[in-house]
Amino acid sequence: MARLPLGLDRFTKLNRDVNLMVLSGGLASLPYGYLMIIQAIYLKVIGIDEATIGLIFSVSTLTGALLTIPVGILSDRYSKKWISVIGGAVLAVAWLLYVVSVDVVAFYVASFLLGVGFSTFTASTALMAERTSEDERTVAYSLWSFAFMAGSTLGALASGIPDWIMQQMGVGPVLGYQPMFVAAFALCLMSSLALLPLKEGQGRPGGRTIFPSRSRKEIAKLATVSAAIGLGAGFIIPLLPLWFYLRFGVGGGDLGILTVIANALMAVSYLIAPELGRRLGPVGSIVSTQLLATGLLLIMPVSASYGIVAALYVFRAFLMNLSSPIQSAFAMSVVHPEERASAAAICSPFSGVAWGFPNAVSQGIGGSMLKQGMLELPFYVCGILYFLGAALFFVFFRGGRSRPRQG
Repeated sequence: MARLPLGLDRFTKLNRDVNLMVLSGGLASLPYGYLMIIQAIYLKVIGIDEATIGLIFSVSTLTGALLTIPVGILSDRYSKKWISVIGGAVLAVAWLLYVVSVDVVAFYVASFLLGVGFSTFTASTALMAERTSEDERTVAYSLWSFAFMAGSTLGALASGIPDWIMQQMGVGPVLGYQPMFVAAFALCLMSSLALLPLKEGQGRPGGRTIFPSRSRKEIAKLATVSAAIGLGAGFIIPLLPLWFYLRFGVGGGDLGILTVIANALMAVSYLIAPELGRRLGPVGSIVSTQLLATGLLLIMPVSASYGIVAALYVFRAFLMNLSSPIQSAFAMSVVHPEERASAAAICSPFSGVAWGFPNAVSQGIGGSMLKQGMLELPFYVCGILYFLGAALFFVFFRGGRSRPRQG
């Protein structure tokens, strides 16, 4: 049989457990794709003010950040599989609350449950490492990331369904939006159930210390890099839709299309990642793509054309996320196998505490900068911190994988 280009044939050789986790991630990402667009809009149109919506969202962020390390420790000590299964079920219950009530208290409870569910993602990260060999780990993470991003892209395309329902059936926002939350409940539940056939890990450790000790040096290095990137990202990355609106007057429709294009390219990037890692090595791949992405980011605020900035936005996202699976696989390779969930809880991009808390702080600062009309400064601060993160990663790991002691 002919060999597929870019080493894509390696995706067909992964084991059953990896494929089940990929399926689970793809199912969970479908509602994520449209909920990140419609959730705030739904809360607004049923009469909840912007300040309360912000507080509702902050509950899930803070809950996830506070629980990530304890959940990671529990995962390492007891069961990554069952923590992941429970996490998916909790997310399903959270979205079900959006169906059964329009009371603001129910939304706060749902947000708390969402934070609980999000805190279990690091268990899934460690579980993927546990089910793969070192040679196939980057391929597995790449396929997992591709499934999640492809699902998110398809989900984003469904974000216009509530408007269609309201227009065609003449119903109000509650009945118009509720089918989307019903679908989110069903898909998250299916995502959880997809993990049930996984084999339980062998030799689960009881653990003698609360925090990981065998990999503390490696985790400290990864956490330092993650903190620099998370802090920088918060200044502008989550605020880019608002920045586009302030700079060019671009609304949700155009940004929705731009998001779909960016997500589609990011999904493709995850298929390329294993070959990139093979050719440049993990450190070279991670540093080079992040530096190129940062260069494009710094051009955005000084470009006068929306078309140019939109293109820069798409390709920056492509490059910045291209090495994400490589980074996840690398992190799981340099820490002790018995401490992977704990390590992921501390230093994983987007979900780890070292990334999350600085990111939460800088989002508020970045928003204040934009409110004061400083439309360029957040990009420059972000760029400096991104360069710092890439430089630190190179300094820390340029000599190789820096393996911890295995005993």
